[in-house]
Amino acid sequence: MTKADKFVWEETAWVFQGTDQAGERLFVWVTGKGAEAVKADDGYPRAQLKADVLRELPDAKLIRIRPGLVDGKKVWEVYYSRELNVKRHYYAFYGFEDGRNIVTYTLPVRTSG
Repeated sequence: MTKADKFVWEETAWVFQGTDQAGERLFVWVTGKGAEAVKADDGYPRAQLKADVLRELPDAKLIRIRPGLVDGKKVWEVYYSRELNVKRHYYAFYGFEDGRNIVTYTLPVRTSG
């Protein structure tokens, strides 16, 4: 194991990254329902997703890209900000296997209270 991400959305999932005995890179999603391993080569490359997002949103400031689980589907979570008239933050979810956008959430603007 080389990395572990705790992902909390509808349910909590841990996503572990590492290599198996044969040296093949894997992602392993672990939830309360069990575990599922996926070969990294079967997923959409993180670096390609980053390039895709920045091509579509060149003004975006990427904060993180990590694997997760939304509606029972393996995803890439892209958390970023953009400053148009006001700085806003976004969560965008892309299919882990194909890199297609599933849904994007715009977070409310923070106001000082």
